[in-house]
Amino acid sequence: AVVSTQSTGKVTGARLGFILVFEHFVFFITGLVDWFIPDIPEHVQTAIEREKYLGKEALRAREANSKQGSENCTEKGMSPPPKSATGQNNSNNHRHVLSEDQGVLEMKELGDLVV
Repeated sequence: AVVSTQSTGKVTGARLGFILVFEHFVFFITGLVDWFIPDIPEHVQTAIEREKYLGKEALRAREANSKQGSENCTEKGMSPPPKSATGQNNSNNHRHVLSEDQGVLEMKELGDLVV
């Protein structure tokens, strides 16, 4: 049985075309699945955003307390407390820790405890 080279070329071209179409179909499906499934679960993203918010609020409260402490000292004719190497008042050296209690993050103030 003699097979002509023209029909062999058509079969080879059809196979190559099928491979290219199938490859692009697979890439499309994997891209679609990747788009629908988030990289970070929603509850984890919510916890991350809550931590950022609580951190910003703690920083604002700390800055407000340090400004208020300095203003109270100057009103009374006293000098404000000395600042540490980090630029923060030593008298207001509080650390904030986020802990998880029954699925709710809450802030605890540990006073002068150095972590």
